[in-house]
Amino acid sequence: MALGYFDGVHLGHRKVILTAKEIAMKIGAELSVMTFSPHPKEVLRNGKETVCYLMPIVEKAKIMERLGVDKLYVVKFDMTFAGMSPREFVDRYLIPLQTDHVVIGFDFNYGFRGNGDANTLKSDGMGKFQVTIVPKVKSNGQKISSTLIRSLLKSGDVHQVAPLLGDYYRTHGEVKILKRFWITPRVQVVFLPYQHYTLPGPGRYIVRVESNDQTMTGIAQVEPNEYSQLIATLDLFLQTNLQFFSQSIYVEWVMQLPIADNRSGSAYGI
Repeated sequence: MALGYFDGVHLGHRKVILTAKEIAMKIGAELSVMTFSPHPKEVLRNGKETVCYLMPIVEKAKIMERLGVDKLYVVKFDMTFAGMSPREFVDRYLIPLQTDHVVIGFDFNYGFRGNGDANTLKSDGMGKFQVTIVPKVKSNGQKISSTLIRSLLKSGDVHQVAPLLGDYYRTHGEVKILKRFWITPRVQVVFLPYQHYTLPGPGRYIVRVESNDQTMTGIAQVEPNEYSQLIATLDLFLQTNLQFFSQSIYVEWVMQLPIADNRSGSAYGI
């Protein structure tokens, strides 16, 4: 079992999951992952802190399935759960599942006030399972973390996010058509991401969009509305003259454009 919150399932998370997969194959066991929902900060701070999720649990599940996870356990994180002692967590959630081996990141914490950590998990298990601790995974000297990725998104540095995730940051949401261009195959839409996705900070971006069977490229403008909420307007370049009619799209955030750069998308090969 790989154990953790895994928001974004970045390369550090994948190292934990793939280490568990390797062990599972060696001992002939199923590969499972246990994660938690909602985000612990949301519960422990009584909703006073807004958590910028990188992806919803449904998207996590899709990625984990592609990584070869056989079972995904999602534990509801509430105040009752947060009040459990580290030993109680192990007794109620790990041992009853007949866990043979637990794989965690070096900075994983569990139990009341996070008093359980990588050093206590094996003793709390009382010999019922083995424990493997995955060391820090770095990129350019920095620890790969969801916190770092959120910070890069906030500043608009989406091109620096891709090496940490192993792919471009991807959001899923609905669109509302603002304008169609009939002379050139273009459409302008407002993009409204679904819950538990985070838009990058204000700015202009090159994006790739998946809609039905079409793949499009275009320019996204992210800016706050009158309620200080970030809104993304997409100017998309259709590959054909087919009408754009999808209400649900995926947007990959490729690169932020310089503020003073007013060149058209064609200058960037899109």
